[in-house]
Amino acid sequence: MYNRRMATYDYACKECKVVVEIVHPMSDESEHPCPRCEKAMRKIISLSGVVFKGEGWSKIDRRGTGTDIYLD
Repeated sequence: MYNRRMATYDYACKECKVVVEIVHPMSDESEHPCPRCEKAMRKIISLSGVVFKGEGWSKIDRRGTGTDIYLD
C-alpha cells in the first residue's frame, strides 16, 4: 500500500559521482553509502515540473506567444 510518509530522493556520490534514487521516510536524515564505492553520498535537490490542467486557471498562467498579458 502507498505510504504518504515515504519519498524518492536522488543522491550523488562525493567520490565516483554515481547518481541513484533512494526511497526512504522524509524524516530520515541518515547518511547513505554509495552502492559502487561505499563512500558517503549527498542528497540532490531537484526541481519538479507542475502542470495545471482543467478549467478555472488564469489566462496569464497559460503559455502565450510572447509578452501578452490578459487581465480579465
